[in-house]
Amino acid sequence: MHLTTQAPYDLANPEVLENPFPLYRRMRREDPVHWSEAMQAWVLTRHDDVHKALRDPRLSANRLDALVNFQLRNSDPSLAADFSRIGRQQMLMKDGADHHRLRTLSNYAFTPSNLDKWRPRIQTVVDELLDAVGDRGRFDVVADLAQPLPAIVIAELFGIPPEDRHSFQKWSDAGAKFFGSTLGDPE
Repeated sequence: MHLTTQAPYDLANPEVLENPFPLYRRMRREDPVHWSEAMQAWVLTRHDDVHKALRDPRLSANRLDALVNFQLRNSDPSLAADFSRIGRQQMLMKDGADHHRLRTLSNYAFTPSNLDKWRPRIQTVVDELLDAVGDRGRFDVVADLAQPLPAIVIAELFGIPPEDRHSFQKWSDAGAKFFGSTLGDPE
């Protein structure tokens, strides 16, 4: 394990973000439990380590502020104040009793019988997305199906009107981009 201020692994490099897997393989081989000074976070690259960390009560899921600070390290963090305030309320950013309470509330919506009720609508959404591809002669499974499907289904679950789903999709994409594919690039 390296505890250095140097950045031997440039996790925010756009080329690395485009295809991170060679770097991940190298990290698994050289430094599978890596402290990133730039991110002020541990980077785990082995499945067993991640699995153990996710179940270790000594570790916290409350990582939003660290991520925002890293993303906006050369900018005013107040730019993301509303994002942070709302994000901190998400189940994924909660520990212990708070996480359990929110998970218990959400579990009801994801019982097999409740999910079965949504199956026909989800199938319709999939069919609509596939129909939209039409006769273009090409199909990008991620861009045309996998990327829009979750936001559309979640919008349906929350009762977001169809005319507002484009905005919901944009906001979902922006959140996902901020959290992962733009690491180190606040723009």
